[in-house]
Amino acid sequence: MAYNSTPRETLRLVVDMLPENKVWDALIAVEDLLEPNDETLQAIDDVNNRRNLIGPFNSAEEMMKAVLEGEDDDYD
Repeated sequence: MAYNSTPRETLRLVVDMLPENKVWDALIAVEDLLEPNDETLQAIDDVNNRRNLIGPFNSAEEMMKAVLEGEDDDYD
């Protein structure tokens, strides 16, 4: 990958290297970066207004453990 590539050229190179079954996931991720959905906008608002926060965490592993434990709460 050339270091003087534009972001568009870099993205095309990355997508070209992906297996076919991962291209759709990559496109969805890019779309999410460009246009946040309602859930993301709500999370941003919560952080800005200090609502629904957990933590602090001492490591990424500690944070992910709390996030994964919290996923079960949504399906009770």
